Amino acid sequence: MAKTPEDFIALRDKYKPENINLIFLFESPLHDGGFFYDHKSLKNDVVFKPMMKLIDFKYNFLNEQIKLQGLKKFKESGYFAVDSTYQPVNTFTNEGVKNNLILKNCDNLIKDLRSISADKKQTPIIIVRANLFKLFNTKLKKEGFNVINESIIVPFMANNKEDKFHRKILEIFMCRVIVANPLLSSMYLPYGTPHEHGGKLKKTRAIIIGTDPSNYDDKGKTLIMSHAFDLQNPKTRYWDEIHNNIKYLGLDKTSVYMQYLVRNYMKKATGENSYWYEFAEIWKSMLKDDLDKFDPERKLPVLALSEFVVTALLNDPEKHNIPSAKYYEKNIIIEPSENYLERVIIPCFKGSLIYANYPSYVKYIKQFLPEPAEEPAGKKKGLT
Repeated sequence: MAKTPEDFIALRDKYKPENINLIFLFESPLHDGGFFYDHKSLKNDVVFKPMMKLIDFKYNFLNEQIKLQGLKKFKESGYFAVDSTYQPVNTFTNEGVKNNLILKNCDNLIKDLRSISADKKQTPIIIVRANLFKLFNTKLKKEGFNVINESIIVPFMANNKEDKFHRKILEIFMCRVIVANPLLSSMYLPYGTPHEHGGKLKKTRAIIIGTDPSNYDDKGKTLIMSHAFDLQNPKTRYWDEIHNNIKYLGLDKTSVYMQYLVRNYMKKATGENSYWYEFAEIWKSMLKDDLDKFDPERKLPVLALSEFVVTALLNDPEKHNIPSAKYYEKNIIIEPSENYLERVIIPCFKGSLIYANYPSYVKYIKQFLPEPAEEPAGKKKGLT
């Protein structure tokens, strides 16, 4: 027999913490019976494993007893998961129809959150899924709830999106650290974080790291980008100035992974931001983790687009306290043992230091790039 909304809520409330530290707002239980708080729901529950990873609950295989233990630890952590509606809506392929059904339950959702004093206690709420964020971010804030997404869209963890889910949750936590610091919060802009640009590891030959996504139009307004360096925009103004250098290494958009060291937007450009290195200190551990997941053998070199990036990642900045041009003139790179990422770091500074003017440096650093991946025989030109 299909469960009613009351059934789902009864199952959920068995694991409601006495003091709730954090609320995750999900869409709905799944139509096929998958539900996070149902310990008998094993095969169809796509939420349990990613949520257990958040609280470091490890297990080799899932059964009812393991799920019970995980739910108890989730409760002990002070975490609580709430659905926007307890009428399953995941089978609706028409987004508009589904969103209308969700909004019809808005009053019940607000009552539900108030019943656990989420508004009075200012309990942090993280909204999961892009559609829910659009529907409820502003609405819940107006009702007095403490949504902490900071414009960061957290994807649902189905369809192999577990890593992206965890990354966005961690980015939210990083932003919370920044907001809690009066000095850093004075420079911080709550405009979310761009996604990395990257394809498959086997096609990638280098990692490119910039300072942060801060950028402004002629009137000083921040331009929000969906991906690093606005590379999803065919009219991006950033790619040409990067490609002017890396083209001499035989690299293009398809052969690089691109990200920023600092992922949040700022009120000032890097060179005018006296707190930039403090921001970098907060974010650099996440950069290292992401790069190690993408390239666990650390074969890919890092091309640093700014002296700020190099300085922030050096173990001993004074050792490399040299003029920028000297890297190019003396064929200098930063060894893995000398930097936080434990990778080869190669200066690729934007501006006047163009690789075209330093052919010997180009020849030298090419040795650190892996060879291009060969196309399968059937895909080579002239073959079918």
